[in-house]
Amino acid sequence: MNKKTKMKKMNKIFKILIFLLFIFSVNFCFASIQDKVGYLICVSVNKDTPKQDISKLIKEYNVKSFNLVGSWNSEKEVTDFIEYIKKESNNTQLFIAVDQEGEVNRLKFIQETSQNNVNIIESLFLAYNRGKTLNKLGFNMVFSPVLDFSSSPSDYIYNRTFQKNKTDSILTGLNMIKGYSLANIYSVPKHFPGYVNCEQDPHGLICQNNFGVLKKSIDIFKEVLKLFKYDFIMFGHNIIKEFGDKPITKSSKFVDWFRKNINSEQIYVTDSIGMGSYINNETDYSTQALEAVKSGYDIIILPSNLYFSYQALDGLYNNLDDDLVAKNINTSYNKLNKYIK
Repeated sequence: MNKKTKMKKMNKIFKILIFLLFIFSVNFCFASIQDKVGYLICVSVNKDTPKQDISKLIKEYNVKSFNLVGSWNSEKEVTDFIEYIKKESNNTQLFIAVDQEGEVNRLKFIQETSQNNVNIIESLFLAYNRGKTLNKLGFNMVFSPVLDFSSSPSDYIYNRTFQKNKTDSILTGLNMIKGYSLANIYSVPKHFPGYVNCEQDPHGLICQNNFGVLKKSIDIFKEVLKLFKYDFIMFGHNIIKEFGDKPITKSSKFVDWFRKNINSEQIYVTDSIGMGSYINNETDYSTQALEAVKSGYDIIILPSNLYFSYQALDGLYNNLDDDLVAKNINTSYNKLNKYIK
């Protein structure tokens, strides 16, 4: 092949690449607001969730993020369920997530080790092997590790933490995040800034703190981030007096603080908005996802109760023409786009 022929061939390849890039850009720019919001809403489903609801969530609500909750007793249960989700989604890129952290485990057929029984070196291999198993089952996201730093056995979260000193907690958490990454699983460390100094279960009751109490726990997240730029982070529903009387997952002021002082590029994930520490005795779910989106969160995990999830979805979808809602959805989608392959 002479030089002229090579140049023609290279030009042809270049033009094809430019065309493909153009098509991708057009699809990205003209994705509807309904398509975009589908990635921001993570619906919690269990093995008994009717297939017609899965289809409805995908076809009518454009949902592209799912969190498997409840107890799953066999590999076949999981793979069949995930395959159905993917089939109904026409193989669109999805986020399929699960809580599999060691103490809280949805996949009962997998023998797990609690975080407090893992040392620094073991943590890398544990997360890698867990990640490979999750990947094989069809997941691409895990809500783990728990980076809350608690030194009090009376804290609700204590049994789920590393129960180590600050340095060892940082290194163990770092290795777990790296292990998941090596297994091609998105790790979502949780629950910034930490459910510490809270003896009551935040699934049912509020968790109130101040910055002084939270400093050590916040430092764990910050130090791990300095060592490894993890992409996703889950936020707890703490009420921090410096940011008002609502959970930080309903506070744009808190999100602004986090962007300026911690990191502005990470994907901000809420803990489940079905928790008592978020809903705080309210009975109307129609504004709950809407508040988290307005505050600047990128992925909102919906309640385990599908009836309430539909309320939250309808409340959000009925407000897509709100300027702030549309702006925040576009911002979040732009952040998420690099993970939508």
